[in-house]
Amino acid sequence: MKKCVLSLGIVLTVLFIGGCGSSKPRTPDYQDPRVVTQPETEPPILPTPVETKKNDDPILRPDNNSGDIISSDQESNLVYQAKLDLLRLLICCDGESGADDLKDEIKRHFVNLNYRVLDFYKCPGYNPRPETVERLADEYDADLMVLARLTRVDQKDKFGNYYLYEAEADGKVLQIVGNEVLASKDVYVYGKRTTNQSQAVKNTVQKCGEELAGELSYEILRKSGSGVLVRRIQVDGLKRVKYVDYIETELQKLPGVKSVSRISWDSQTGRALFWVRMDAGIKDNLAAYLEQLDTIHLKVTRLDKTGLETDKTAIPQ
Repeated sequence: MKKCVLSLGIVLTVLFIGGCGSSKPRTPDYQDPRVVTQPETEPPILPTPVETKKNDDPILRPDNNSGDIISSDQESNLVYQAKLDLLRLLICCDGESGADDLKDEIKRHFVNLNYRVLDFYKCPGYNPRPETVERLADEYDADLMVLARLTRVDQKDKFGNYYLYEAEADGKVLQIVGNEVLASKDVYVYGKRTTNQSQAVKNTVQKCGEELAGELSYEILRKSGSGVLVRRIQVDGLKRVKYVDYIETELQKLPGVKSVSRISWDSQTGRALFWVRMDAGIKDNLAAYLEQLDTIHLKVTRLDKTGLETDKTAIPQ
């Protein structure tokens, strides 16, 4: 019995010493595989809200990427089409028989004064309504309308076989834009004695037309200034009012130009209409004046009395 106890003690002592001297690494502490440890993470970065500003501007701005939008620099490099024309005139004669002869004489007078008389056969009467005048302005693109009427043609006397007639007529000139009356006159004449009664009437009516046209044209010139010619300039494509103002102000600074009046401007179509009053001596230079303006480029077409294009004459150097 003592031997058994002694042998057991020796065996335990040997096992204890062997375990302490082993180089095998120690097994790590046991961890339950069902428990999952979440890694530590930083809190997420939330997006910063975009600051919105109140839109106080009620005007809708165009998209800069639109193909129809051009910059001011690009616009200033465009070439605008301009037409240099005579004042465009409609003539309407009403009244007794012989009105056609009255009209023909008035037309000849104004053509000789360098107006462009348009073919016109729809006479609205001596006192047309304003809307009728505006409609005619749009239809014929006219600046002025001469309205005349032959009020009477009577035999004054007869000396033997020679007839003498007298006639009266009145007339007025309307500036179509604005329906302004530029001139209003009436005349009385008697003709030449002749043995042909119908020719005596015709001669008297023609003389009446000549006198009336002279009185009306004199009033137009008197208001414009003695010795001053009036020309019409139409420019297309002017969508900015600064270019309209520029033409009006810069052109009247040039030698011989008395004044420039803007008659109309349509911001939608870009069409502007000007009247230029100038000395007669520069009438051949006006086209070159227009094309030499600095800020805007104008391509000028001159029209003659028939509306056909003519060559322009440059300013002498």
